[in-house]
Amino acid sequence: MVKLKSTKLIFVSLFLALSTTNFFLFKEWLLLTRESELVVLYSSKAMKSSDGGHVSRIDLKTQTSNMSRDPSDRHIPREPFRNIFACQGLEGKRVILQDEWEKLMKLGIPQRKPIPHIHASQKTPAEDADISIAITLFARVRQLSFLLDLAKQWTGPVSIAIHIPNWDEIGKFFTFFHESSCELKKFSFHFLLDTMRSVDDPIPVSDLMNLAIKNTRAEFVFNLDIGFLPCDGSYPRLLKLLHEDKDVLHALNDHTLLVIPGFEWKLNNLSMKPPLNRTTLLKLKREKIVRPLRMPKLAPKSKLVNYGLWPKNEEGPVYPTSFLYGSEPFVIARKQGLPPYRNSLARLEWIEECDAFGYKLWVVRSLFVFKNCTANLNQRPNQEIQSEYSEFRNRLPDRYQRHFAVPTVDNFASKPYDDDCLSKYHSASRTERHILCEWLHFSASSDHRRQVARVIRGNFTFTSADISVATQGSVDRLGRLSNIAQYWDGPISMAVYIKTIADIQKTFEFFSQHEYSLSKVTVHFFFEKLLSTRDKLYPHNYLRNCALNFTDSDYVINLDIDFVPNIGAYSGLVRLVRTDENVRTALNNKTLLVLPAFESGLDTHDSSMTMSLGIPHDKKELLRELFKSAEPFHLKKFPPGHSPTDFGLWFANTTGSAYQITFKHSFEPYVLARREGLPWFWTGFRGFGLNKYSWYEDAHMMKYKFSVLRDFFVFHVGSSSPPQPIASWIRYEYRAFKSFLEVKAKDLSSRNRTG
Repeated sequence: MVKLKSTKLIFVSLFLALSTTNFFLFKEWLLLTRESELVVLYSSKAMKSSDGGHVSRIDLKTQTSNMSRDPSDRHIPREPFRNIFACQGLEGKRVILQDEWEKLMKLGIPQRKPIPHIHASQKTPAEDADISIAITLFARVRQLSFLLDLAKQWTGPVSIAIHIPNWDEIGKFFTFFHESSCELKKFSFHFLLDTMRSVDDPIPVSDLMNLAIKNTRAEFVFNLDIGFLPCDGSYPRLLKLLHEDKDVLHALNDHTLLVIPGFEWKLNNLSMKPPLNRTTLLKLKREKIVRPLRMPKLAPKSKLVNYGLWPKNEEGPVYPTSFLYGSEPFVIARKQGLPPYRNSLARLEWIEECDAFGYKLWVVRSLFVFKNCTANLNQRPNQEIQSEYSEFRNRLPDRYQRHFAVPTVDNFASKPYDDDCLSKYHSASRTERHILCEWLHFSASSDHRRQVARVIRGNFTFTSADISVATQGSVDRLGRLSNIAQYWDGPISMAVYIKTIADIQKTFEFFSQHEYSLSKVTVHFFFEKLLSTRDKLYPHNYLRNCALNFTDSDYVINLDIDFVPNIGAYSGLVRLVRTDENVRTALNNKTLLVLPAFESGLDTHDSSMTMSLGIPHDKKELLRELFKSAEPFHLKKFPPGHSPTDFGLWFANTTGSAYQITFKHSFEPYVLARREGLPWFWTGFRGFGLNKYSWYEDAHMMKYKFSVLRDFFVFHVGSSSPPQPIASWIRYEYRAFKSFLEVKAKDLSSRNRTG
């Protein structure tokens, strides 16, 4: 690097430095401006000196304060400079790419090195707004011309990773950029220097996509391939959709991928202008000139996008779809929390991993992308690709477990928290100090949710065939936990919803005041940040999963916190499971044993009402008070919820210890079940509507049977909640849930056939 005081000295210095070399053998040069600096990089790869020796590349950095822009100055090539100064200023890092490349080459072993922000885009007004979406993609240098059409179609930011397998490609890139800098002002470019591959070798797609996604400033990313064009007005229409339809925005913020359908020419019609509006596209589709995009690798038999639904607008701007093996759609996703691309199959495996981690798929009706280039697609599954994909799927955790997974802390009490953090709460107990520090750590992290297991451990020794009650609630409903503990002599697994540090302190205060009566309760904390409007609704199913999964007994009753079992239920049920072979066999073979639910006829709003206020002790007392101070739960308000219990048969008391019933739509009883193998609660439902019923629908699909216990019941404490309207987004969520069940049913059927 040689510093010059005047730009006129540049060419003089070059002439002296290259007196024995042909000056015109230099392949490329680059001018980068950053504030008052002008960086000039020259490439001289494969240049030979007059004596046959290798001439090293030359980097020149000239610092100028008042560089003349007089066109009469013939020493400065005006056109490239004029484009750069007028349109870009080429702000960015002062990266000496030549030095970086040479460092990699000197290592003597194949290496890859990412270099982000070779050129950073000009920040658009949209990026300063509360919502921004960036296209993320990768390319070889020879594919860069496709970006010019993309720049015309997409008015938002673009983050693109460029594969650089040799020094010549760097020069070619900057030559292209000099000529097109005005058109590419919204583009951010990142380099992946790669000494492991040649220009024609397959490129490391996953590394490139991770580089493009990681280094975009946008909140949401639109993963696309080079050569595809979004339809007209895609960016403003997407922003309008997310601003006006809060249900879609909330879904996108909470593990949902928006699928953008893809289309292509049926034949090689690249001479035709691509159809970039919906009307033209549908006309050409009817004429069989264009078709839905074929999947490039495994070509699944059915299509993830239901193209029969796509043209219809009467049912809203989006509709849910099911994940299909072998599909790799283009999607829009929230950048935060996305799993990285990992393997050579790139998006194919990435989509499946998103599905395994609980992402849902919604198709956007009004938008599409069109393939405007040729590519070699595998019309039949390639054996090598199929083998690699199968190996990946075998390594992937069980999607029906990981689908609902939440970051979990099992050993918070032994974690080495910072002394400064611990000293803030010196007056609290050791356990409380540690959990407060865990909350501060969570607050500073990127996690949306986190669960901490066994914050307060119950004092109970588990034996075989033991039964736990699993329940959950917010801090203001802890008083009702005392009711369950009063009636249930066995272990209780309680998940507490924590939104603030005050919630933690109130929970510890409550348990210190009721230490003796709650000694059998094991408490888990569920942390959540309120990032969207939907987060303000109570997340029943996240907490149900938390309480259920950290239960230590073989059998469990999943109970809402405002219900209590009848007196003596724990000892009676444990004895029944141990001594009645029919009951034990039923539980161990996918049968849910229903405990009929009742409620009081008394009008009270006391959240801590105890048995002195009319809760029957046992079935005999319940039958005596039937339809006086006790009645079947919600049988008048919502009969489908509990009528399949067949209360008439239960009242008759003429059956054995249990009698079988048929599952019906909307049935949502309280049940005793074997914990192993149970489905998870669908976490997309929040607040009022379908949150509990969906679990029973899942269990029914998994071939669980239902029987009613003759001598046991649960009783609702206090007044019932008033009916609430079901949120508009519930219909989307339920469709997503049903799509999930369809895929799960096919999976289970396939496993049963192969098993």
